[in-house]
Amino acid sequence: MLFPMVTAAFAASLYSLKRWIEDPNWKTTSYLAAASAFGVLTKFSYIPFFLTAASVLLLFKRKKA
Repeated sequence: MLFPMVTAAFAASLYSLKRWIEDPNWKTTSYLAAASAFGVLTKFSYIPFFLTAASVLLLFKRKKA
């Protein structure tokens, strides 16, 4: 049952990234780092998926501003 952990890590990382974009401080940075580390530890294919999703998220945030 590895897939629920990978899904949870991916969702937590994207949510942490969204919060970090809105308010970059030490607290949100540490949450993002912990969520990303959990994602990498669960499955190494997490890295390209997260980078792709983070790029899309940053692109849409940039267009709104």
